[in-house]
Amino acid sequence: MFKAKDTLFLFSAIFLIAMFGNCSKPSTIIGAQTDGSGVAMLKIKVAAGSIFQSLVHTATLTVSASDMLTITQNLTITDTSVEGTVAGIPAGKNRLFSLSVYDSFDMLEYQGLSIANVVADSTVKVSINVLRIAGNAVINGTIDDSSYIPLGMKFIPSSGATFKMSTNNNVTFTYNFFMDSTDVTQAKYLSIMGTNPSNFTGDLKRPVEMVSWYDAVRFCINISKQEGLQQCYDTSNWVCDITKHGYRLPTEAEWEFACRGGTTGGYFWGNDTSAVTLNQYMWYSINDSSMTHEVALKKPNPFGLYDIYGNVWEWCYDWYTDAPLTAVTDPTGPSTGTYRVKRGVGWFGNIIPSSTQRGTNIPTTKDAAVGFRCVRTK
Repeated sequence: MFKAKDTLFLFSAIFLIAMFGNCSKPSTIIGAQTDGSGVAMLKIKVAAGSIFQSLVHTATLTVSASDMLTITQNLTITDTSVEGTVAGIPAGKNRLFSLSVYDSFDMLEYQGLSIANVVADSTVKVSINVLRIAGNAVINGTIDDSSYIPLGMKFIPSSGATFKMSTNNNVTFTYNFFMDSTDVTQAKYLSIMGTNPSNFTGDLKRPVEMVSWYDAVRFCINISKQEGLQQCYDTSNWVCDITKHGYRLPTEAEWEFACRGGTTGGYFWGNDTSAVTLNQYMWYSINDSSMTHEVALKKPNPFGLYDIYGNVWEWCYDWYTDAPLTAVTDPTGPSTGTYRVKRGVGWFGNIIPSSTQRGTNIPTTKDAAVGFRCVRTK
């Protein structure tokens, strides 16, 4: 059952209509040839801004059967529908109508199949139940998208949770969010921004660095646009609306909650700070050879996040403040400031990374030990 705040979109009309030419008699099948052919039309109405709509990058309608050549047509994607027309479908039995919807990574996200007979001089309606490949099945045309997790991200179960931050704030969240399982890599940054500013090149699986806070935000804006998601940032003042569902930098509270992975100590694995243990979870000043390393080579935290400690510092959204000792809900930091917060600790220096270590930089700073990872509000 959906709650009002949950993402919901309804296929209010999912249908195929096959309309046929003016033939005076029923068609007969002679091999692959038929007397009469039809046109199949598909239109799916969706809610603008829905997760379905934001995922759709390409959609195709295919008509096939054993006695005909397969016909495939790319569909048109608009703000409120996915629609298209397939012409020249031979009349005959057991025509398979297949709808496939792909995301921007060419991953199959939705698929629907239905079989119908096509008879000349008649109209046939085909009902297609569309299945979410990465989620739950359709029931009566309504898609339950509650189990969906964006590619490369992890679900962070924060809604209703309260925890004590390192700033001594008691923080409560009223929403869940997704977080990148790794720092944004040089390969990902290059694919979205068309450039690789990193100092440590030669392995695109390393985290991108030498990116300012503004560079990281522009990446979030660009990838949101490319995936058809809501833009979180107002570029006139760089204020972020965390209620929107596009990519953005994590707030400091989101970062620390995700980093802790449901634990309360300085480290998500416990209190053991021996070199043997630290080496299992992080790249830091003792083992990093004064450089970054390929992401996801160390063990993840309980939420499945890699390199949340070490390798590179990670930009957060917040302006830095000493933070008053108060209880806050869904905090996003002060409205103005001089320094932006960074978390996680990078390869440079003698600081041992932990869940509580905070850092700051002027937002225009570009540093070979500072990168970022993205979040999305669920």
